[in-house]
Amino acid sequence: MPSRTKWIDAVGQVALTLCIFSLSVSQASAQNTNGRDAKQQSKLLEQYARLSPADFAAKVKIDDDELEVAATLTTEPGFRFKGGFTDRMRADSFLRAIINKRTGTATFQLYAVLLYSGEYRQFTDANYQAGDSPASTPLTISSHRVDCQYGCVNTDDIAFEVPETVLRGLAKRADERPVRPWRFRLKARTGEDWSDDMAPAEAAGLLAAVDGYRQKHQLP
Repeated sequence: MPSRTKWIDAVGQVALTLCIFSLSVSQASAQNTNGRDAKQQSKLLEQYARLSPADFAAKVKIDDDELEVAATLTTEPGFRFKGGFTDRMRADSFLRAIINKRTGTATFQLYAVLLYSGEYRQFTDANYQAGDSPASTPLTISSHRVDCQYGCVNTDDIAFEVPETVLRGLAKRADERPVRPWRFRLKARTGEDWSDDMAPAEAAGLLAAVDGYRQKHQLP
C-alpha cells in the first residue's frame, strides 16, 4: 500500500465508518460524486492556485537502483487534500511514470487510493478529460481490501494509463489562473462512481522530472 495512505489512522477509520452509516446513503444505482461541498471545492482550487510545476518536480519520488529494469517516478509526496471529517470517501490520487531504462519510453498512470464504508463498489473503468472531449479506459490496477477492526472500511488501490499527450496538454495549462483542474471519474459496477480532479501543475511537474531523468541517464 502506498505510504501516503497512513494519514488514515484508526481514529479516522472509526469516524469515516460512523459517518457513512449514519448518513444511510442508498447505493442501489450508480451516482457521480466527489463528495465535496462548495466550500471544500473552493478551498481545493485555492490550494491548486498556489502550486507550481517546480513544486511538484522538486518533490517527485524516484524508485530506482541498478537491479531495476524500470524507474518509477511519482508525485505522491507533492500534494494531499485532507477533506472533511464527514466525508463519505477519503481519496488520495497522484501521477506516476514508469520509465524503461533501456529505451527511455515511459508509461504514465493515475494512481488512486480510495477508502470508504458500505458496499464494495467494484470499480472497472475510468473516464477522463482528453483535450476537449472525454476518453475512457479500463483500469490497469484494481485491488481491494477490507479492514473490519473498527467497523468495515474498504480500501481500493486503482490505476489507469494516461497518454503522455494528454499530460503534456495539461502541462500547458499549469500557469493559468483561475486554475482549470483536470477531471476524471472512476466507474463503479455497484454503488457510486467517484469523480475527482487534479491540478495541471502536477502533470507538468512529473513531466519535468521524467525529462530530467532521461537527460541525466542519457536516455532517448
